[in-house]
Amino acid sequence: MGRRMMTGKYFNPKNQKTIMSNKNQPGQSGGLGMLPFVKTLMLLIPFSMLITGVTVGQSVIKPMRYYTFNGSNPLADSTGNFNLNTTTYNSQYSIGTGGQVGKFLTLNNNTNLIDGGSLPLSNAISIEFLLKPGYDFNSTKLLQRGDGAFGVRIEYATLTFSTSHRNSSGGTVNDDLVVQLDGIGRKSYGYYVDGGWHHMVFRFNAATGEKSIWIDGQNPAGFSKSVTTGSFNNTGNTNFYLNHSIRYVKYFGSIDELALYNVAISDKLIYKHYLGVQSGQSYNYTDNYSG
Repeated sequence: MGRRMMTGKYFNPKNQKTIMSNKNQPGQSGGLGMLPFVKTLMLLIPFSMLITGVTVGQSVIKPMRYYTFNGSNPLADSTGNFNLNTTTYNSQYSIGTGGQVGKFLTLNNNTNLIDGGSLPLSNAISIEFLLKPGYDFNSTKLLQRGDGAFGVRIEYATLTFSTSHRNSSGGTVNDDLVVQLDGIGRKSYGYYVDGGWHHMVFRFNAATGEKSIWIDGQNPAGFSKSVTTGSFNNTGNTNFYLNHSIRYVKYFGSIDELALYNVAISDKLIYKHYLGVQSGQSYNYTDNYSG
């Protein structure tokens, strides 16, 4: 008999190549021509889940920087991109223990700028950390990129999230999301200087214009706004810096679990991370919270 033409698809587990066939294989009855593919799929999907812990449809959001301060080198970047550099600006610091998630970084009067290396962005930025202001805390430019693409400032009695990007015509859009801490709960200045740790996320999606500040898993009323859409410009100094060199805007206090992303992380991932640190867990990159 002549050789059959092959036009459908099934998976051959012996050589892992895709083979074309619209006919039943020898010894197979109708409807079972896809059996090798189905068997292989049933084997491979659970195996991949065991390896990664990720199921089909879940996304993994990996930061560009993540500092847990827990390793033998406490300033090491867990993503392997750039360790915090304290030598260029002769910045002194200390590493504390027994924090909410193990060890943590404490800055003081002798801490200057701490260089976090180049952080190029396309159309989004998310900044996430645990904050515990110290006794001498007053006003601080906590972190910023050298060209002003983003900056976080905390003072009595405001939170300020600054960004600078380009609109679709190439024009510069400078914007400050300012939250007046003159209310109760998360809208009170006293909420942040209560001697405890607070999970904070500053998120801006230039593609959609959404800009928000999240405090301990929540985005309260007045902590978000819409901004002109566009994208980030990376032609200036793209290094990001922790702390400041001017004394009256230095940060006096502790910080932990510092992560920076070039995407706008989801509401659910923010809440998942908030819940995780309450039980001493570092961030998990899988965006799979379903509560």
